[in-house]
Amino acid sequence: MKLENIVDIIFKKISYGVSRTLGTTNPFEEPFSSPVVVSSEDVWAETKKVVYNDPGATPSDIIEFKEITLTRAHTTGLAWVCKENNQTVQKWISPSKYGNSYTAQVYVTSSNGKTLLNRQSTSYYFDYDGGVLHFTEGELPTELQDVIDNEPENYEDSVIIEGYRYIGEIGVAPPSVQEYVVNIQDFIDVEDNLLVLGSTSGSQQTTGMQVSNTLQLNSDSLPQLSGSTLFDEFDATKYRTIKYYVLIEDQIDSRYLSSEILVIHDDNVANVVEYATVSTETNQSERLFAEFSANYIANSQNIQVMANVNSTNYTLKFSTISLV
Repeated sequence: MKLENIVDIIFKKISYGVSRTLGTTNPFEEPFSSPVVVSSEDVWAETKKVVYNDPGATPSDIIEFKEITLTRAHTTGLAWVCKENNQTVQKWISPSKYGNSYTAQVYVTSSNGKTLLNRQSTSYYFDYDGGVLHFTEGELPTELQDVIDNEPENYEDSVIIEGYRYIGEIGVAPPSVQEYVVNIQDFIDVEDNLLVLGSTSGSQQTTGMQVSNTLQLNSDSLPQLSGSTLFDEFDATKYRTIKYYVLIEDQIDSRYLSSEILVIHDDNVANVVEYATVSTETNQSERLFAEFSANYIANSQNIQVMANVNSTNYTLKFSTISLV
């Protein structure tokens, strides 16, 4: 494969995320996407803790300052590799992402001391991800070539790099599921209310959940239920709105009805809406049904909630969530 074709493939892949199909096609004209995939085990999980342009302010368990002697990749090559204990040292913090303060500094050491390579006079490229230093002008810098020519016994240890490496957590963990077991009796007050809100500034506001309430209605006490039947009454000065979960069971035909009801008032009128109703009977004429209503009682400042059920003997169970 020609070098120019290799460069075109890599350029379009890395820079534009597309596949090369025609050598003469501009990157933005390529029709097939080719995104770079990053495996979860390669993700730097704590990069948010890296302080931009300020290594000193970044936690020491996230980055480390590193000085390392490089190893020549090939006997006569122009690339030098960060190695330690025969392992390539990678994951260097890139200044292109986190600011110039993270720029790696390259030095050449000789019998005369340690010399910082001037980027204006020396052309090199450091691969921060791979830990590889490339001299890009086809020749080594003068300072390094002098060491090779005049101090061959020292050249293998003559290139040093200083910079910052990422040492935080690597990898993306799957979402965890936590289970919580709550004993509801531990949170019930003397009025059978479950406290689910804390205090707010200036006043104590509490949401009460009436855990359970059962009312037995039958033909002996309420024959044929010809009108609305009161099944709950609450203090309108204490609660602004209440949500009811209702279960009705017909004691004669074993029919069941479940429904949700919202009641709200404005200190004058109470409104009610029923929704999420489901019955065990599929035949419309045989279904158990109920109509719910609510009235504001001015004298007592209470809200009365009524049910009108098409049964002469049933039980009605409900729980509530209340908001002030």
